[in-house]
Amino acid sequence: MGTHFENPLLRPFKRLLRKKKKRLTSAEAEQALAAMKRFLETTAGVAMHPSQSDRAIAPPKDIVNKVQGSSKAHPDTFIGGGAQTALQYMRLIEAAGVRLKDMDAMLDFGIGTGRVSLHFTPFEVQRFGCDVNDVAVDWCREAYAGQIEIAKTGLEPPLPYDADSFDLVLATSVFTHTPYSMYAPWIEELDRVLRPGGAVAATVHDFGAAEAQAASEGYFETGTDRGLHINTYLTREHFEALFGARFDVRQVEVDAPNQAFFVAVKAG
Repeated sequence: MGTHFENPLLRPFKRLLRKKKKRLTSAEAEQALAAMKRFLETTAGVAMHPSQSDRAIAPPKDIVNKVQGSSKAHPDTFIGGGAQTALQYMRLIEAAGVRLKDMDAMLDFGIGTGRVSLHFTPFEVQRFGCDVNDVAVDWCREAYAGQIEIAKTGLEPPLPYDADSFDLVLATSVFTHTPYSMYAPWIEELDRVLRPGGAVAATVHDFGAAEAQAASEGYFETGTDRGLHINTYLTREHFEALFGARFDVRQVEVDAPNQAFFVAVKAG
């Protein structure tokens, strides 16, 4: 498994900086878009799409608050933060040996307001999105009409898609808030809808908290009485066992605060 971790001694300082300023400035958003542009042109071989920098696409504050929380409720943060997350995925997907330009269909599992899916617009790929949040589904259906096919899904499998439907499944801040009891069923379901050689690109919580508090069981949960706001933490060993049972986990990258990105590929 290809693994890339930051220096753990730097992690507390990065977390502190992120916590002090959640909203991106216009300059920071432009820096994120510039980095995206360089990657798309030099690595992926495609050009930026105008919609990627269009602040008018950002949802109104009341929608964001009901889907992602107030820290995302600003056009610069929506555009720039989405670009940062999408670029991190793209780098790891390409590093895992999956060519973005060769994709035919992708699914944003837990699409939210579409801030990550937006940045996959340059690729000639059929885009699908699903979410359990009615507000997210209704807004995305209107905002991305004719661009992304949106479906309402439940808290448990199955998804409303045929087997072997997608080359890529994104899952941003989904497994971080999935009850541990549902990990194996959802991993199995993502395996079902992915084509051989397809990839899951997703986030989980940083492994440090679980390794400090739950090494014996491999996981622990907080906020179990808060519905979708539950938090589930895995040790790295347990994470690899869960996802490795169905996929080849090729890339893992810890990113402050409290998050890890990974790419896992279905056997071809």
